[in-house]
Amino acid sequence: LTNAVFYNMRSLKEIELPESISFIEAWALCNTGIESLTIKNPDCKIEIYTCTVCDNYDKESRQGTFDGTIRGYEGSTAQEYAFYTNYNFESIGESPDPIAHEDASGTCGDAKWEFDSKTGTLTLSGIGFLDFYKDAEIVYLESGYQVMSTPWLYLRRYIKSVAVEDGITFIPAGMFIHYFALEDVTFPESCIYVAESFYYTPYMYINAEDDGDIYYLDDRLTGFNYTLTNTITKIDVRPGTKAISKTFGELANLSEINIPEGVRFIRNAAFAGLTKLETVDLPESVDFIDAWAFYTPGLKSLTIRNPECLILEGPSDATICNEFDSSTNERIYNGVIRGYKGSTAQEYAEKHGFTFEALDSEAPSAPANVKADKEGSVTWDAADNAYAYRVAKIVNGVTYYGSKVKEASYTFKKNPAGDYQLYVIAYGKDGSTKRSDKVTVKADKSLGYVNDVTVDENGNVTWDASDNAVAYRVAKVVNGKVYYGPKTEETSYALAVVPKKDYQVFVIAYNSEGNTAWGKRTTVEVGDLGTVLDPNVDKNGKVTWSAVRNAAYYRVGKKIGNKYAYSAKVTDTEYTFQSAAKSDYELFIVAYDSDGNKTVGAKKTVKVS
Repeated sequence: LTNAVFYNMRSLKEIELPESISFIEAWALCNTGIESLTIKNPDCKIEIYTCTVCDNYDKESRQGTFDGTIRGYEGSTAQEYAFYTNYNFESIGESPDPIAHEDASGTCGDAKWEFDSKTGTLTLSGIGFLDFYKDAEIVYLESGYQVMSTPWLYLRRYIKSVAVEDGITFIPAGMFIHYFALEDVTFPESCIYVAESFYYTPYMYINAEDDGDIYYLDDRLTGFNYTLTNTITKIDVRPGTKAISKTFGELANLSEINIPEGVRFIRNAAFAGLTKLETVDLPESVDFIDAWAFYTPGLKSLTIRNPECLILEGPSDATICNEFDSSTNERIYNGVIRGYKGSTAQEYAEKHGFTFEALDSEAPSAPANVKADKEGSVTWDAADNAYAYRVAKIVNGVTYYGSKVKEASYTFKKNPAGDYQLYVIAYGKDGSTKRSDKVTVKADKSLGYVNDVTVDENGNVTWDASDNAVAYRVAKVVNGKVYYGPKTEETSYALAVVPKKDYQVFVIAYNSEGNTAWGKRTTVEVGDLGTVLDPNVDKNGKVTWSAVRNAAYYRVGKKIGNKYAYSAKVTDTEYTFQSAAKSDYELFIVAYDSDGNKTVGAKKTVKVS
């Protein structure tokens, strides 16, 4: 039923919608005379507004009322609609057996989803801070919950389990509310934010645990006893908790919360509105504080012990403050932020002119006893005063850095086929670093690197044979994208397409076991105006790049989703963003010559999570 199809038809008294009706749009049955509405499709999508079905609509409040009865099957969307709108509901019996659905798949935000019809499993996959809201219709309801109309909502009654793959960090509140068949959910370690995502599901009833007045779901604090909102004054978050995925704004008398080591995430608006909570101490394990988390009128002292904790905030958001003026975006905080020198806590405090107090800290010692095996596993002795480590390997003269780790061990995802060196960096809370001595790792039978490559104007690539290589592959890099040619046993290759702008070429050598050695890149200059191939951005939003020939000025480009944004003209080779990005984006530099000709540079994906 389309929008307002029966609007204002006062003569309608009874209506029965057959199973073929799969969607009732807002306003479809608004201000009618209906006394009884029967919906026979248990999975019919109904836009959950009071104006969708009502016999009286008040234009001033934009709310509808309905004195009639919604009729439908038990567990149907009709029953759900009646529940949310507080309308009368009458059951017409148990829902018929679910109609078999075919396998299905698609995208939601930056995530991919797949439905396996045989097992009833919905699999979510992706990497980074995933924003499901991009493709979801969000309806805020009087009950305080929200319905998210995700692309797989029509499969709700058939989804028995949800498998969240490693890489997903974020499942918004309301994502799976009222999934009546859902009994099993698998979370990876990376998924730190779950919130009120699974209320009113068999899974929630089976797995939710309580610790006194506080509720947990899979080591995530997700709720509290609402009958005691005025009596809860202290919360001792239990050990083993990974995330605080609940807001406490209704706990008017909460004055103390103890957060143990191991908690990684503080959700959006977690402590917003609290007037009696004056002191919060966040352990070193907390690596993400969402926007509005400490929009806390009573807050006087916030300690952030992770020097690199991500404090998320956009221009119109506030994360730490006592007051916020939405008309001017002015933040007022009369308390103190405590953290280590050079930390993100200090950066945040100085950015907003807040009082910062440095915690005592000492420089780290250098990691010792570094060992590496031929499979790429590295271990070392823990360094004094170090809070994190990073392993660097030097392959063919190029240094590659692993991700930061808290433990004294790391395994490379790609292990070189030839000899290489590595060292370990220790990070101190005082902002300093110490490096271990370099360790050389010898290969059993070293595969040589192709470093000297010649490319002519027609794209003909030649090189010298490398030790122990049985095949090669030529790769060209255009605008940051790598294109691979076929394998060849020769030491020459002709590019199928020769780029019309600057590009790079390198050769990959293969040994008989299929291991690879990647040669150094050779830049091939084409035309008069150069192309920026090496954009870089630091955690403060400062972008730098190498100057290119004949460039009169540059513009810094940013692609977020399908939208592009460009800076003003920049004559230098650096630029600083005025506000931090809230989601992942692509960075690139456009070079212009004095005649206005331009080249679009290589794109670099920047992760903010």
